[in-house]
Amino acid sequence: MPVVDLADDSFIRAAPAVVRREMSSDFWRSCWPDLAFELYHDRGDEGARWYVSGALTGVAEVWLEPYRDATLVHVYLRGDPERPPRSRRRAVRLTRRYALALKRAGFELKDRLEAAADARG
Repeated sequence: MPVVDLADDSFIRAAPAVVRREMSSDFWRSCWPDLAFELYHDRGDEGARWYVSGALTGVAEVWLEPYRDATLVHVYLRGDPERPPRSRRRAVRLTRRYALALKRAGFELKDRLEAAADARG
């Protein structure tokens, strides 16, 4: 089992195609600047899968699930650091750091996309 095993779900009131466009490489760099992503499976408006390198070695995935006039965004990050944490507590803190960075970027994206939708009426 990887040291970092993160699964996160969010709801964004925007179409999957819009969310997909906004979740570009810039989005991932804003979440996790210490990680590099190499795309290995582009699923179009349904999401993508990447190999991850840098501070972690592993895989990442985003799955965009249409739900009425919105999108359920499922994000997975699984990887191991170059040097394993010396304790379970440090491993939990590492996972939490990645989770909080994702939530910050995700809420910024959600706020921006939903404000644009509200402005269109």
